Amino acid sequence: MAWSKTCLGRGVRIPVESVESIKNRYYVREILEVGAVDKMLELEVPNAKTILMEKANKCDEVELTGPESFKVFADKHTDLHLTIATLSGNPLLFRELNRLNFRSMMLSNSKCGWEMQGESLIALHHQDFIHAIFSPNRSEALQAVREHVRRGCAMELATLAKLNQIQEAENCSTTF
Repeated sequence: MAWSKTCLGRGVRIPVESVESIKNRYYVREILEVGAVDKMLELEVPNAKTILMEKANKCDEVELTGPESFKVFADKHTDLHLTIATLSGNPLLFRELNRLNFRSMMLSNSKCGWEMQGESLIALHHQDFIHAIFSPNRSEALQAVREHVRRGCAMELATLAKLNQIQEAENCSTTF
């Protein structure tokens, strides 16, 4: 993570996202989420698919129209993923996802992905994701988790690149 001084000039340093910090965070998230799904499937938790489909449906119902809707979506998306961790029966998975600043990560992903990239939600994206993780083929199920997490990472990286371009353009215009 890169560091930048605040404009106040008081020596307070705030973290600035970098390609490396985003990739590192998503790498750890992927490991945790694949592990959570693997454990949940191993336990064959009764009604797990029904519980998760209800939460996935709530994610897919949100229309992203502005800042308030980003937060609503992020809360529902966070709930979906943390429920998977809870259903794994391993409290450490839940705790470690939260230590990753998971809620903040989901809000950032929601806002960045759909505001900056202009991407709209695929109508049944999260429901399709849940169907995929309950695939009879375990390796396909775990690959679906990897792809879901990597999609979020790719959107954040694309957004960072766009923000950096905007910042560079602003810096260039103020130096002339």
